[in-house]
Amino acid sequence: MEVNNKGRFSVLIAEDEEPAMDYLVELASKRTEFKSCRCSMDGKDTLEKLLNENYDILFLDINLTVISGIEILKKIKNPPYVIITTAYPYPALHDLNIAEMDYLFKPFSEDMFNNVVEKAINNLNKQDHC
Repeated sequence: MEVNNKGRFSVLIAEDEEPAMDYLVELASKRTEFKSCRCSMDGKDTLEKLLNENYDILFLDINLTVISGIEILKKIKNPPYVIITTAYPYPALHDLNIAEMDYLFKPFSEDMFNNVVEKAINNLNKQDHC
């Protein structure tokens, strides 16, 4: 699945559960700030996309198949703004020292999604003005 808008930010959604992926894509498609939204359903594909393409925001499920979300974050040097989508907190994430990171705990509402997206966009816009 891919969404293309006239917005500014490119997004990668990494989620291995199809209903959760569909919900994230549905919500992302409503955001006019997103120029593109690519999807990945396993850790290997996610890592390849992150190493070969540029993204502004990454929605990352921790429990991906093949390679976990935590392992992906350990392997990329300059991650995009990361929004962890998970049902459980993972204290190990704090040890990764990722400056731009937020959480979206499952199950989440459209309002919760929009709140973390607004925070990500505000942080990315601040970076542009530095």
